[in-house]
Amino acid sequence: MGMDPNVHFLGCAPGPPTLPWTSWRVDPLVAALAYAELGWPVLPCKPRGKEPIGQIVHHGALDARRDPEWIKWVWTRCPEANVALATGHAFDVVDVDDQRFEGLYLALLSTTPLVRTGRGLHFYIEATGASSRTRLLPGADLKGHGGYVIAPPSLHESGSRYSWVRPPTSAQLAPVPASIRKALERRLAGLTDRGGVVGRAEGA
Repeated sequence: MGMDPNVHFLGCAPGPPTLPWTSWRVDPLVAALAYAELGWPVLPCKPRGKEPIGQIVHHGALDARRDPEWIKWVWTRCPEANVALATGHAFDVVDVDDQRFEGLYLALLSTTPLVRTGRGLHFYIEATGASSRTRLLPGADLKGHGGYVIAPPSLHESGSRYSWVRPPTSAQLAPVPASIRKALERRLAGLTDRGGVVGRAEGA
């Protein structure tokens, strides 16, 4: 019997996690538990939104957890909550919202885990150790320490669903590109006279 390609990881692949990463049908609770199994701290955000549910995570990304029991408690009570991942721990994210630059980053980060968002791309890379920075590179922000990103299978406010192009079960985090390290060094050294500010604990 043939396997539905949309659920090709559902309990069939050896080893953890057995999540159908590419399926729009996956339950947010199942996804949150699988991310935690990868060692990625999660937090709930408002349905179709990027704002953390303040009644649960009073300090935003700083309250993200990997505890399965806490995750079950959260998504049992808020089953439609978007799933967010805290950055700066296991990984950082290059957030590209300008379609003119997508080709540049697809070439630069051609093998790393990749998400199609409601309006752009999220490239998952090794943690830089830096805080989030807006407009760090042409057409891109860096989501680092103190930040977070919305993750599949969450819904964007437009109604489109975040989806894995290259799921973390089949792609390894890319090393931090030299261009990003140099941009961080320039920013920290105060050598740039424009191009953004230190990012707050907010999501993409």
